[in-house]
Amino acid sequence: MSIQKNAANTLRLYMTENSKTILELAGELEISRSSLQNYLKGKGNPSNRTIEQIAEKMEMDPENYAQSLRTFLAADFYTTRRSLGLTQTQMAEQLKIEPRSYSNLEHGRSLCGTQVFFLYLFRMKKDQKQFLFPEANADTCNQN
Repeated sequence: MSIQKNAANTLRLYMTENSKTILELAGELEISRSSLQNYLKGKGNPSNRTIEQIAEKMEMDPENYAQSLRTFLAADFYTTRRSLGLTQTQMAEQLKIEPRSYSNLEHGRSLCGTQVFFLYLFRMKKDQKQFLFPEANADTCNQN
C-alpha cells in the first residue's frame, strides 16, 4: 500500500470516529476542502506543516509518517541501484550528491530534497506517474 493510500485510510478513519465532515476537518487543518478531498483519494502531497497538523489532530507522531517515507524510498533506491549494477558512489554521482548522503538515503537515515528526488526519477528512468500515484495507474489498468 502506498503512503498516500495509507494516509487516506487514516484520515477517513479519523473522520468517521470523530463524526467530522470534510469541510469541518479542512477548516481545522487550515487547508482547502479540495486539498482534503485529494488526500482522501490518495492524491496530492501535503506539506510538512499539513502533515504535522494532521498528525496532531489524530494524536499521532508526525515522525511515524516520515519514517514510513524514508523506509519506502530507501528500499526503492537500493533495489534500483542494484538492478543497474551501480555502486553507492556511482549512484551518488548520478544524483549529484556526496556518497555519504546517498548512503544515508539508501539506509533510511534521511530523506532527499525535491531536486534530488526528481533527478532520481529522471535519471533512473522511473515512470513518474506510476511512482507517485500507483493506485491511479492501477485503476486505469483495471478499466481496460
